[in-house]
Amino acid sequence: MGKSKSHEKRSVFFLMSIAGIGGTGKAFVNLLSVFPFDRYEVHLGLFEGQGALMKYIPQDIQIHTLPALSNIETVRSMLRSFRWFDAFLFLLSWAYGKITHDNYWFCRNKYRHAPRLDECYDLAIAFRSIPSEFVWYLCHRIQAKKKCIWIHEDLSMPRERFKYKIVKRLHQNIDHAVAVSEEAKIRFDEAFPQMKQKTLVIRNVIPVGEILEKANAGSTFCDAYQGRRLLTVGRLQPQKGILLAIRVLRILLDKHHDVKWYIIGGEVGNKYYRQCMKLAQQEKVTNHLVFLGEQENPYRFMKDCDIYVQPSLYESFCITLGEALCFGNPIVCTDFCGVEQMSGRTNGYITDFTPEAIAEGIEQALKAEMVQVSPNQQVVDISRLYDEPRE
Repeated sequence: MGKSKSHEKRSVFFLMSIAGIGGTGKAFVNLLSVFPFDRYEVHLGLFEGQGALMKYIPQDIQIHTLPALSNIETVRSMLRSFRWFDAFLFLLSWAYGKITHDNYWFCRNKYRHAPRLDECYDLAIAFRSIPSEFVWYLCHRIQAKKKCIWIHEDLSMPRERFKYKIVKRLHQNIDHAVAVSEEAKIRFDEAFPQMKQKTLVIRNVIPVGEILEKANAGSTFCDAYQGRRLLTVGRLQPQKGILLAIRVLRILLDKHHDVKWYIIGGEVGNKYYRQCMKLAQQEKVTNHLVFLGEQENPYRFMKDCDIYVQPSLYESFCITLGEALCFGNPIVCTDFCGVEQMSGRTNGYITDFTPEAIAEGIEQALKAEMVQVSPNQQVVDISRLYDEPRE
């Protein structure tokens, strides 16, 4: 006798790109760590199948290799196969998208010859954070009973909103939009009111137990500094507010605080790093600023620092902040989208985005004590995404 329908696994297809240790990649791996595989058959469609996070993908997930996202390689492929007209349309639609921030025609021309996947899934999710091509591919090349996009951006920022402009054209093909924080949902609804009845919140997973375990085995500060250590973890990009942190550091030193600021993440030597070092030299704080580069396991640093600081200019749900909250150290962060996760933290300080406000928050944190943290187990319920009918 065959297996009853009630006990059959539902099929879920994730559309993703894993190229390195970024926030979205880490969010996806964390999601898989608590995913109910006993109830779902999971498929993963990858535009880029290489990256540091690939080793964390469970072996029982079925991997599907999708056409490469490289625009240069796309044009070369068209020219090599003498598809002159396709190449012309591709370049024309690319220019149109750059001018209007509407990438619908660009995506259509880029993937016009990409085959549809044969299987029809119960649920298909575009999880990647730069969504124009992912949203188009989800809607036109993947067959599924329900389709969903995952929102990792703060859509109050014009640059982030432009990435989702394609949603206005394709919203009728999308059943749900999942935001990673309450504030991110509010801002998405404001940007796309036609999707308001389809949005819901599923917060990023923070695997507390795993983080605490890794904190006992990882590397930590190896200098002999005897003052107070401030720590920030994040990519070396303008969004993370490192230039702002350098100005804060100057204020703290002027007030005779014995502090050193450590930065983990990103490629030491990139353009933004050079901008940071130039400002650090101008502010004369280079002896109190340390770039530690990428650390696959930064949790011992989080555990051993005196104060964790997240001076980001914008976020939707900051994973590194959530990770820092696993430890009892005082935390200071700017008032970005998704900072709701700081709720109830007695030694947590949310500040404005000015150097003076952040410095004041750090001064308060310097007087604060550690708190006891109670690990909690997160469970992901995605049944809402396929049980509700499409409008």
